Amino acid sequence: MHISKSAGYAVHGLVYLVTKKSGDPVQISEIAEYQDVSRTYLAKIFQQLSTARIIVGQRGITGGYLLARHPSLITLLDVVEAVDGPDGPAKAKKKT
Repeated sequence: MHISKSAGYAVHGLVYLVTKKSGDPVQISEIAEYQDVSRTYLAKIFQQLSTARIIVGQRGITGGYLLARHPSLITLLDVVEAVDGPDGPAKAKKKT
């Protein structure tokens, strides 16, 4: 299965959230720095994950992102479809 670069960043970002066991929201700038990716680019990806209700965002000075549900209830397909759309992997395969 081929996944897009955006979906890869989404997966890595979610893994980073899982590793932060404090339960506090994690700021997008921290996740972007960890992945060495543009904060703006990652913010767009995380907005898609938020729309798909995989993560939730909290505003404010101590805001950031948290998982919306237990990690065991989030599948790779959920993440790929949130970022690339329901036909994302099929479209990516056709392009190569």
